[in-house]
Amino acid sequence: MELLDLPLDLLHKILYHAVLARHVKRGLRLRLVCKVFSYNVLPALFETRLLDRFYSHALNNGGIDGPWYLNTHPGAGELWHSYLVYRVTNETDSTVGRFVEIRQTAQLICEETGWHLTSTIDKLCWIATESQASRPTTHEPTIKVTPCPALNGLAAAAHFNLIALANRLLLEGVCPTRYTHLFPSPMELAARSGHTEMIQLFQEHLPDHRDWNEGRWRWHGKVSPDSIYGATSREDMSIMQLVLYPPSRANSDSANILDQQSGRSDSILKVRESLRYAANFRARSPDFRMYIISLLDEEARPTHRDLVETLVVHAQSGNLSMVKHLLDLGVTVDGVSRRGGPPQTALIAACRGCHEEVVDLLLGQGADPNFGAKDVTCITALPMAASTGSLAIVRKLLDHGAQVNEAVEFWDGYYRRSAIWWAVAVEHTAMFQLLLERGASLEGWIGSTALEMAFELGMESMAKTLEGLGVKIIERVHDSGQAPWKRWSYYHGIYTSGDLKVWDW
Repeated sequence: MELLDLPLDLLHKILYHAVLARHVKRGLRLRLVCKVFSYNVLPALFETRLLDRFYSHALNNGGIDGPWYLNTHPGAGELWHSYLVYRVTNETDSTVGRFVEIRQTAQLICEETGWHLTSTIDKLCWIATESQASRPTTHEPTIKVTPCPALNGLAAAAHFNLIALANRLLLEGVCPTRYTHLFPSPMELAARSGHTEMIQLFQEHLPDHRDWNEGRWRWHGKVSPDSIYGATSREDMSIMQLVLYPPSRANSDSANILDQQSGRSDSILKVRESLRYAANFRARSPDFRMYIISLLDEEARPTHRDLVETLVVHAQSGNLSMVKHLLDLGVTVDGVSRRGGPPQTALIAACRGCHEEVVDLLLGQGADPNFGAKDVTCITALPMAASTGSLAIVRKLLDHGAQVNEAVEFWDGYYRRSAIWWAVAVEHTAMFQLLLERGASLEGWIGSTALEMAFELGMESMAKTLEGLGVKIIERVHDSGQAPWKRWSYYHGIYTSGDLKVWDW
């Protein structure tokens, strides 16, 4: 029987377990047992619309904003892009997600250019996938927005450098520094794409300074945070100069950003804050980061606390060159960041992102593999590495003295689980054996819930192994609300690389 011929409820169950119970390292990957299954699994998965209840956490909150983070997780990016193309091509209900909006934007571009609709949808879906603000597959967007076809059209025109279309939409009053959480703003896309004529066109339609009556997210000025972020994504110094010193300013010869002498105005403070953020979290290379820092005065430069958070973010994203750069600057290797979740060090973050080279560097610099082991508010390195399925990183941590058993109650803290529990959860036999050899305990709730989970998720070989070790179920928790695997993806989204998250199961 072909996979696509299976009853939908059975296929849903197969894919649910394949996605949740059989996940590995990063993102959404399936164990493909034969070429036929490999060929059919994605079309079958897309047809179930199962991914409408997923979104890629990595595209929203993990690592560096924008397309570079996807480059460190290419499989996840390609999967979400493919699914978004499928939904945009086939969805007809405008109340479901924002698929129809993307197709309408593609149709506008095709009317303007004569391009093929399929290829245009494909390109626009990459923009949406790469946008931090995009949630490709959602019935109820996090941020309620009113569709704005003209603004979407201007964003697409900026990306494709369609000057005539952009000029018409600008004359209709569309603001290039606004966005609807579907695509980045037109100004950011123009800067990211390096379209100098488009950037200058947008600047000519904007006032020199921001109108503060427009509200927090409605920047309305020639020099804007989104243009800074676009130039940083491109790592182009000439584009950065253009976005910071627009030729159409009233005083185009001024050497001051925003043509203001005072460094205390609200507008200049916001621009400097954006430059600091770009340097810390958007720049990919040390050279471009230092270039941005050179644009700031001494008072506006990052603090040591900023640098610790920067180190953790780049460690999670696997940016080895930036991690080296920050350590060379003297950033504390075990500095703690609380940005966006429980406290973590760079080593914990690197384990979370499953980046071996970064882990090697940090351990070589003396990073503590047991940081947070006695703090129930902290998620520690060894269980983090185990939960991503990385045997190599687990072995490295153990070899550097990581405690195989942590002295915490099983139900305490931020969903903390021991490393061997996670080895069962990801069904990694070799990791399980390694941890067992190093003294990992299966006593009490750890072994009990691991065995119950193995039965519930159909992991027969793992259940047999646990029973062979004398593990027994103390008390079933499946229907008690305490069963971790019933909220598996929720824990996975918090506890591991964050590439997969499910809502409302």
